[in-house]
Amino acid sequence: MTILRKKKNEVGDGVENLANFPYLVTEFSRVLPENEVWKEKMMALREDKLRKMDQEWGFLKVEEAKLVAKKAELIQQQIMEVIRETGSANGV
Repeated sequence: MTILRKKKNEVGDGVENLANFPYLVTEFSRVLPENEVWKEKMMALREDKLRKMDQEWGFLKVEEAKLVAKKAELIQQQIMEVIRETGSANGV
């Protein structure tokens, strides 16, 4: 029989709820919508570990927002280029 042990540096007294880690919970809920086991396992982790994980997701959200903004800027530039190259939208 194999006994699984968590790394000492990750295990703590745990947290009572995951409300302080919104990015982390949102992403795990999206990826594992039918699985509640991850919540139990996360609640056993130390708060500082969860905070770090949440911050990583928060950082990624900011980077995604920047990418969306860059895409919007690119599409705007390319639309303007198409209009300049082909004439105005009404054929003038």
